[in-house]
Amino acid sequence: MQLLIEAGNTYVKVAQLFESGKFELLGRYPRRKLEMVLEPLLEKGIHRIVFASVGPVEVDNSIQRIAQLANIPVMQVKTLRKDFGVKNAYSEYQYLGVDRWLTLVAIRQKFKKPTVIIDIGTALTFDVLAEDGKHLGGWIAPGYQLMMQSVLENTCKVFSDREHGECITFSDNTADGLKNGCRAALIGLSNTV
Repeated sequence: MQLLIEAGNTYVKVAQLFESGKFELLGRYPRRKLEMVLEPLLEKGIHRIVFASVGPVEVDNSIQRIAQLANIPVMQVKTLRKDFGVKNAYSEYQYLGVDRWLTLVAIRQKFKKPTVIIDIGTALTFDVLAEDGKHLGGWIAPGYQLMMQSVLENTCKVFSDREHGECITFSDNTADGLKNGCRAALIGLSNTV
């Protein structure tokens, strides 16, 4: 059995890949809890750890260290110039986030059709994949929480609350105005593609 890890900007997602090819998502955890989550999993007969990371190097180092202490081989997936039927559009291909690269590869393997990929996380990313597997490039923008956080941290009298409305309307209060404005910005950007 293999342990698959995707270390994102905010969360770490962990899954088990069984010999049969089936996998089980074990969960999504805050980055700071990585070691606490991984250590008990390594006692379940894991024979390899495969991970991809767009998080800080400390996360990569933690995974490497935990694997080494448990004497389990570890493989870090990296972005490539061309492989698996996908040609990376970036001239400095290594700077395309490995999360985006793996999504391009997965989409290509499954559909083999022109595709626009929109991924909403800490960042909002857009990538375009041609029918022949050529990555045509993409965009990166702040995700919803990051956009709201930016406004809240850089203004004096704007505030938010934890409630989320059902629809986007013109707001008659600051908290809803911020939430609806950020959601409208994300939708507007999505509609531009």
